[in-house]
Amino acid sequence: MDGRNNGRGNTCGLKDETGSRIGGRRDLRVGALAARSQQLDGAPRELVSSLGHELKTPLSIVLGLCGRLLAAGGLDAPRSDDVERIRANAYVLLKRVEELLQVARLDAGRLELEARPVDVAALVRQILDGFASVAELRDQRLELQAPAALEAEVDEEKLVSVVSNLVANALKHTPAGGSVRVRVAAVRQRLRLEVADDGPGVPAGLREEIFERFEQGPGTAARPGGSGLGLAIVRDLVGLHGGTVTLRDAREGGALFVVDLPLRRRTRGRRSPAPGPAQLVDVAERQRATVEELRAELRAVARRNGDGHAEAAARDVARVLVIAADDELGAYLGELLRPARCVEHAASALDGVRLLDANAYDVVLVDAEAGAHAVAALRRGGGCPPLLALA
Repeated sequence: MDGRNNGRGNTCGLKDETGSRIGGRRDLRVGALAARSQQLDGAPRELVSSLGHELKTPLSIVLGLCGRLLAAGGLDAPRSDDVERIRANAYVLLKRVEELLQVARLDAGRLELEARPVDVAALVRQILDGFASVAELRDQRLELQAPAALEAEVDEEKLVSVVSNLVANALKHTPAGGSVRVRVAAVRQRLRLEVADDGPGVPAGLREEIFERFEQGPGTAARPGGSGLGLAIVRDLVGLHGGTVTLRDAREGGALFVVDLPLRRRTRGRRSPAPGPAQLVDVAERQRATVEELRAELRAVARRNGDGHAEAAARDVARVLVIAADDELGAYLGELLRPARCVEHAASALDGVRLLDANAYDVVLVDAEAGAHAVAALRRGGGCPPLLALA
């Protein structure tokens, strides 16, 4: 009996020991899989970061060569305009690359706060000076309400990105002749930044959604939403400061973005980091990609809006409807097709359907980026002319 019991005991002991070995191997396997999963999860971010840096070099060369051509002079008006547009679209691409790099750094936890004492009032003045020439394109007014000086401990580079994105967003959604108001103030030991406009505003149900990545704010037929990253980056950079950004109704009738940040950091006794390379660059240069992207968008909108229905009806030529969310692409396609054809541009499938209901066209050219749902929406109404997809 004792032997059998000992045997059973030994057998149980062997099972336990084997189970422990199996469990140990299983833990190692799970750990290896988890490590591999983390590695694979980080791979897309590493790829984006690597490609982003690779793209910035040729873009810098394109921008430099365009600047040299324009500075040299000697170009006739059409060619000078072409070079300006090449330069503007290179800045648009540079802005997209910078946004993707910021998102990759945020996701990887590599974007650290480098807070130091900054005169925020002076900084915001410089930022608005950079947008002055863009506001003049549509006779818009930029109003600043700020004290002579207001010091806060912030990351200057990230604050430039926050304010530039909010001002560009406000100018884009403000009508011609409208105004954008920027306020800087200290409120109960907090730094408050406000950017208000007299545009169409944002419906209450979308005020959280537009801060999500790749969610575009509500646009209009004349002014579609943006890339879907700008406001998401604003929220993340404000969060790094321990602050909040909210969207409300402006007294002007449009949108009011309110950024609330600590005036002082809690890490007392720590020396402020020395200014990095970015802080040694002029503010106007740091925000140039944002400013030039906005300038390119507004000029493309102006070119598109110049194609009136009255002009189309007066000309006895084939009528083409171009559906493309990108205004610059729509304007360029129009130039390629004219003067042999009359071209009108819709910024979305919905706008295209409305134009098809109101006018007769010989053909519809659809940017393939709009997807199959756009084609389905156009076909649904019946009586749609031939569709050509631009790939």
